[in-house]
Amino acid sequence: MTWLRSTPAFAFTIEESGVRAEGTMTRSTVGAEIVEFRSGDDEWRGSAGVQGVTWEKKSAGGWTAATPPPWANRLYQRVTVVFDPQKKEGDAQLVDSDAATRHYRFTNANTGELHDVIVSLSDDSVRRITIAGAMDLQIRPRGETTPAS
Repeated sequence: MTWLRSTPAFAFTIEESGVRAEGTMTRSTVGAEIVEFRSGDDEWRGSAGVQGVTWEKKSAGGWTAATPPPWANRLYQRVTVVFDPQKKEGDAQLVDSDAATRHYRFTNANTGELHDVIVSLSDDSVRRITIAGAMDLQIRPRGETTPAS
C-alpha cells in the first residue's frame, strides 16, 4: 500500500455500482492529486486544492467547471486515498502467487467486506483491488496500456 500512497502517477480502470471509468491519477505531492477519467461519453477532471476537490468537464472548448455526477467524488477517493482498514485476520494473508504477482486477502474488521489485493513482484506496485465483489480497481503504472488481470 506504500506504493499506492506515494506513486506519482498511474492509469486505472474502475467498476463500481454500475459505473465503469478509465483514466489516470497524477500527483505532484500527496494531497495534490488530479484524476482524469472517461465514463460513457463524458470526460471529467477532479483536482485537489484548498477548497477541496474541484471538478471540470471536457467539452469542445476544453475543460470547464461543472457539477460532477453523484458517484464522482467516491471514484476520486477510491483512486487517491489509500484506505488500509483494520483486518479481522490481523494482517493481510498471502493466498496465491505466481512468477509476477502476489495475491493477498483480508476481511475488513469493521464492515466484514472481503478485500483482495494483487501486488507486482517486480516493483511492489498494486495492480488490482477488489472489495466484496462490489468494486474492482485495476491499476497500471504509467506507460502500460493493457489492464492488469
